[in-house]
Amino acid sequence: MDRLFAHHPAALAPAAAAALAAWVRHSGHLGQSQLRGTFRASRGFGLTFTDDNRADLLERFPRLALFLSLCPAKSPFLPHRRPNAFYLNALFLEAGAGVGLHVDSTLGEPVGDEQKSPEVVTVLYLETPAAGGRLDLFLGRRPVLDLTPGAGDLLHFRGDLGHRVTPVTAGARLSLVLEQYDLTPAERAGLPGLVLHSRGDRVYPPTPPGPGFDRVLARKRKTGVPGGAKAE
Repeated sequence: MDRLFAHHPAALAPAAAAALAAWVRHSGHLGQSQLRGTFRASRGFGLTFTDDNRADLLERFPRLALFLSLCPAKSPFLPHRRPNAFYLNALFLEAGAGVGLHVDSTLGEPVGDEQKSPEVVTVLYLETPAAGGRLDLFLGRRPVLDLTPGAGDLLHFRGDLGHRVTPVTAGARLSLVLEQYDLTPAERAGLPGLVLHSRGDRVYPPTPPGPGFDRVLARKRKTGVPGGAKAE
């Protein structure tokens, strides 16, 4: 296993990937992305949760159990770090759409540290396009991976890596992404419980997500990557 990423081709059988993709597409939650900035051309929905409400998440969204079972209980890159807070994003890109270079930090502002990155990010690819949609990973300015994934592939990468998705040119690309954070008790206190962030037809819960999220969802961290590379 590389110290920066781990790619597992065909981790999910094609039929299982197709079934999960169908659920995402028809869940009623998929809509114009709740994340703006570099994500403005995408569609999707997001879920914020912690270890304390994982059981509630699985009760309300049982189809996500398979994906979560593929996510590590501890960071494969920093084994002493055990994630306890999570942001799950369903990311749907159609022809012409991509994602610019950024470092994940969705939970950073709500917990009072805008620069806080996940310990690890896990991506499960449910649908992959006929052309385009390549994932590029960067450590500072240095490219460390360019991956054209297949449906059912699983990827873990270190949470402080910059990454981007090149525009889809034919077909569509659907993935589930889990940002996994190791937060202190004080930081976790700044998070709401289980919250669905969605512009789809069905939204749970109907209450606002709380302070911090309006701003962070309005501008997913896109100011660049460590080492000075600029966002695209």
